[in-house]
Amino acid sequence: MNKIMRSGNLFFFVLFIIVMIIISRGGPALSRWSEKRYRERIDKNGKIIAAEIYKRKTHKGKTVHYQYKYNNRDYTNNDQSDSLFNLLRAGDEVLIKIDSLQPGDAYIVDMK
Repeated sequence: MNKIMRSGNLFFFVLFIIVMIIISRGGPALSRWSEKRYRERIDKNGKIIAAEIYKRKTHKGKTVHYQYKYNNRDYTNNDQSDSLFNLLRAGDEVLIKIDSLQPGDAYIVDMK
């Protein structure tokens, strides 16, 4: 019985290691794929407009928050990026691409 328990523990240990490798490699890849799909959807009906950075946050990654107006409505959104976080400050203006059919969806394309 002791041999059976050891082999069972070894199996679950190996399984745990495999799952951790999949998570560590697959998580970032899944995030990149999701972001790419989001941008492609926006690009189909995209329109470039100006926005203003109003906040930067470091909770769960470095994020810049921006606000913009489209068709007389106010919107806010954010992009998570170390490089944007390091380059932008509150009050800076950026160019964003919005989905003209769903203007709440947007991403930063350039600094003004």
